[in-house]
Amino acid sequence: YCRDTFTPQFSVSNPGSSTVTSFTVQYNIDGGTNQNFSWTGSLANGASTTVTLPVLTAATGAHTFNVTLLNPNGSADQNTANNSGSSTFSTVTDGNTVTLTLLTDCWGEEVSWNIEDAANVIIFSQAASTLGDKITVTNSMCLTNGCYDFNIFDSFGDGLAGTASGCAIDGNYSI
Repeated sequence: YCRDTFTPQFSVSNPGSSTVTSFTVQYNIDGGTNQNFSWTGSLANGASTTVTLPVLTAATGAHTFNVTLLNPNGSADQNTANNSGSSTFSTVTDGNTVTLTLLTDCWGEEVSWNIEDAANVIIFSQAASTLGDKITVTNSMCLTNGCYDFNIFDSFGDGLAGTASGCAIDGNYSI
């Protein structure tokens, strides 16, 4: 997330035989203090729904969001083995979203790129042999304020000038 606040969402499925009309969501960030949220609705056997929790705040860095469902229909769950989940995420306080749009020529597999911070540490990258031919790829990244270098490479050495080598299009990029 390119900010310190986010709205958690997760999907819930009902593999049981009874319709679920309520449950308690217990959740936390990084194993911290649990918060509770009461869900009500109608979740039939085999159905799924998306649950949206209140806005949370997390400091800049890598985190783990943990969630556990309790007390379906106000009762103890008969199968607690499928009630918990977790997801990793990162936040950047006061970050800026930067979008890289890259069009490959006929030899997309030759292209790779990276973004380095002021200390020459690679913070985002795309390896060679991972891009298709004549496709547009869009990558959104979150950067803190500062100076960065964008480096793009072509393993064959002809760059994105596809028409110079018999391709119908030239590649290009914009940030």
